Amino acid sequence: MNNLATKYRPHTFKDVVGQENVKKILENQVATKEFKQAYLFIGSAGTGKTTLARILATAINDNKGKPIEVDGASNNGVENVRKIIDDCKFKALDSKYKIYIIDECHMLTNGAWNAMLKVIEEPPANTIFMFCTTNPEKIPDTILSRVQRFDIEKHSTENIVGRLEYILAEENKEIAYNAGGDQDAVADPMWADKQGIPVLHYDEDALTYIANLANGGMRDAITMLDKVVAYDKDISLKSVYTALGTTDYSQCILLTDALIKKNTKVAIDTIEDLFMQGKNLKQFIKDYNVFLTSTLVYIVTGNIAYAKLLANYEEQLKHLITVKNDLIKLMEKFIKLYASIKWESNVKSFIEAEVILICSLSDK
Repeated sequence: MNNLATKYRPHTFKDVVGQENVKKILENQVATKEFKQAYLFIGSAGTGKTTLARILATAINDNKGKPIEVDGASNNGVENVRKIIDDCKFKALDSKYKIYIIDECHMLTNGAWNAMLKVIEEPPANTIFMFCTTNPEKIPDTILSRVQRFDIEKHSTENIVGRLEYILAEENKEIAYNAGGDQDAVADPMWADKQGIPVLHYDEDALTYIANLANGGMRDAITMLDKVVAYDKDISLKSVYTALGTTDYSQCILLTDALIKKNTKVAIDTIEDLFMQGKNLKQFIKDYNVFLTSTLVYIVTGNIAYAKLLANYEEQLKHLITVKNDLIKLMEKFIKLYASIKWESNVKSFIEAEVILICSLSDK
């Protein structure tokens, strides 16, 4: 059974969420048959670089044949590139264009790039190269000047949430279809629910939280959703926290209040509760640093969405506006704490020691 990220990978430009400028240029090239000899797709992991390359390759060849995909991380030497150069001299048997998609191309050695330079500059007839990378700074300038570059943007929270909602709706349609529903039943998102057949329910806050965690990566968001669905068909904030092992910011707020008020017992109890719940305390400190940073961004900007915090936390955070300097001090201490425990296996005592110090020492 395919995971959701594979199952719902876009196959046409229409399916791709966002990236409107890139799509428009590529669609125009397909319409006019004015293709470049080499393309470079740049972007963070999971934003759709390889997907766009595959869609473009399919469109160029009118759905005939398949592009030749090469993993640049494991085929990064001069000999590997020479094989590609020798192979590209032969015409494609099942399509007009012979298209190579080289993923993680920043892993190619300088020697490999030097070998590739000539064939990029003067490729054999009907041969096209498509490169995908997260690190364009590692690609030689001589290559960058000879490719058509596309910078793939990170996805907005709204776009990710919309895609997750679409996927859940499609999954519920499939549930209805598999339960024997007709076309009208499949079109009714509540049909299976009315029949007592378990379907996927979700809170929008839960999807927003997943989108924020993904930090602009569509694939990461869908992969996380897949994990949550495997844990619970009712997708709530609670089920997301549990399935992904992430931190409920209510606990962060509780700890912050205790530290600012020098309430050692509440602070230690909070750490103990997290430990007894089986939480990864090292991950909690990392999450807590994100929480402190996000809260300060909210205080500075007044925009809860810009800070990537859920709107339902806004009321709980308002009282922290008056203790901005305390938050800055806490952030400084916990950044140092995370650095010191990063390679430790048993971190609970380190965290408790830091909590006791913060609550005991004067701010002066």
